[in-house]
Formats: sequence, structure tokens, C-alpha cells
Amino acid sequence: MIDSTKTTKRSSGETPHLSDIAVVSSSLSFTLDSNTENVSQNRSTDESLAYNLVFRARGRNWKNTASANSNSGTFTLYDATRFGQVVASGSMAVYSRAQGYDTNTLQDLTETFTGEDFRIVIADNVTSFNGAYFTTNSFVTNDEGDSVLGDYDLQVKPGYLVEPGGDYGYWFAEDFGSGTYKYYIRRFQKSSGTKTGMTVDVGKTLVNWNATTGDSVAVALLLESAASGSGANSEQSVCRIFDPSDLTSGVIETGVAADNFKNPFTTAIDLYGNVGGSKSSTEYTVPMRNSDGMFLDSNDNELYVIIRYKGDPSPVTSITLSYSLE
Repeated sequence: MIDSTKTTKRSSGETPHLSDIAVVSSSLSFTLDSNTENVSQNRSTDESLAYNLVFRARGRNWKNTASANSNSGTFTLYDATRFGQVVASGSMAVYSRAQGYDTNTLQDLTETFTGEDFRIVIADNVTSFNGAYFTTNSFVTNDEGDSVLGDYDLQVKPGYLVEPGGDYGYWFAEDFGSGTYKYYIRRFQKSSGTKTGMTVDVGKTLVNWNATTGDSVAVALLLESAASGSGANSEQSVCRIFDPSDLTSGVIETGVAADNFKNPFTTAIDLYGNVGGSKSSTEYTVPMRNSDGMFLDSNDNELYVIIRYKGDPSPVTSITLSYSLE
């Protein structure tokens, strides 16, 4: 008990005054397990997340009769502006998994976007199949001068590959990044054995890599055997990427200069199609055309899958590969 001026605290055994004020203090603590997250597909759903709390007190009168509950006002446990972000960043989702968490491996046939351990940075060294891994093992964000996502990067949020400034993005302000086309590169390593073909399925009907269709998804394959100077079976002087959605073309265009559209790199590349391939629903079959530098064997056993968005399509939620044996 304290007096009505809130300056004098009553001592134990002291007679309280009618004007005295009763003060009750409370605290809250909680723990999360290491497998908790509540991220949703849509930005609007993530933004509507609210972590509010009402404290409730119940007292007894001089007859030792319990009084009615007395509820406090609503306390907000999270305020985006306290993190130096624009209000449009919305609420903060819960993600309790450890830094660097990823359920997928390099040799997996699927990528489900639970982490970014095998994501490759968009840089010129990709064309020689020497790309660097994305930052995942340290706490680095786009806040406070750090720069993880650039103008041409897609964002991985748990379970989704999204345009960071679009309707499905998380935390970044609307229209983040200047790129009209944005990219994600994932490294895969095949299992043992020589493969005569493969399939790729991202759950979407793809547009051609040289198409300008709005709100669309395109995919290109960059095989280790067809990168510039890296192939053990056939060394190429110019990196070749292959468009699985173009089922009628061999060579589509050579000497494609950097344009952040067909070529997100600084060195020129050649664009090839998928002549002899096929499509079933959203799965594209890609035969290994050795004459065009396409090999998947013990010498050239890896590839990059490059996903490109234009605009703000609904998110890709997985990449699924399969291989056919010789």
C-alpha cells in the first residue's frame, strides 16, 4: 500500500488509509521449443500477428470476500518501430529454430525452403560453377547497414520463396529492391551413377527464360559440365544455361550480355532450350544432351537450379528433382 500521492509506502502492520492505493506488480516469462514457427504465405497474415497481454487481478475485501476481477489495459509485447523498421514491416513472426537450420541436404531431391544452407549468391563466379554459399551461419540481416538481400534477390521465408517487397514478402518494405526480375540459386549434387536425364518441378507452369510475362516463374539449369571452364567431360569457354520449359529449341541465343533479365551475371552466357524434353503437369523432363555439354556422371555430378520471378507470383514452395539412369 502507498498513500494517494504515491510517495509514502505503508509499513507492515501500519493502519492503511481510505485514500491509499494498492499496487500489484506482475511479470511474464515464457520459453519456446526449438521447433516453433508461425510464418504464413501472405504478408497481410504475417502483419496481423499480434502478441498482446491483459493482466488480471482479484482481491478480497475486509470480510475476506473475493472481489470481481480487475483487468488491466491491453499491453502490446512487440512494436516494429522499436527495431528501426518501417511500420509496414508489420508484426514479428515467431521462429525458434537455430541459426543455420535446414532440413535439406546437398544430395536431396527436394528443396523445401526450411533454410538456405545450399543457396548460392548471385555473382559472376556462378558461371564457372564456383559460386559462394549464402550467409546462414551468423546473425546478419539487412538491418543496421548489413546487406544480405540485394536488388535482384528473392527471399526465403520458412516454406516459401517470395518477392521480398511483394504481397508474400516478410519484413521488407513494399517494393524493396530495384530489380524487375529477381533470382534464387540452389546447388544440388546427384546420387551415384551416370544419368541420362532428369526432371525438375517447382509446382508451377514455367514461362520461357526469355519471356517477359508479368507475375511469372522461370527456371534455368546450370550444369557443372556446361559452366565455363569447369566441366570434366566438355570444357566450355562460355557458360551455358538450359531452359527446361522450351521444348523445341537447342541453341536459343548465344553471347547473352548482362541484363538482369536473361543474364543476372556480369559475364556473357549462352541460352539453350530443352529440345527432346517433355512436360507433364508442372514437371519438366530434361534429357542429357552430351553434344551440348550436358552430363551428369561421376566427373560432373552437380548442377545449379536457378529460379527467376518477374513481378509478384504466388510463391514456389518446393523444388523437386529426379534422375534417370543410363
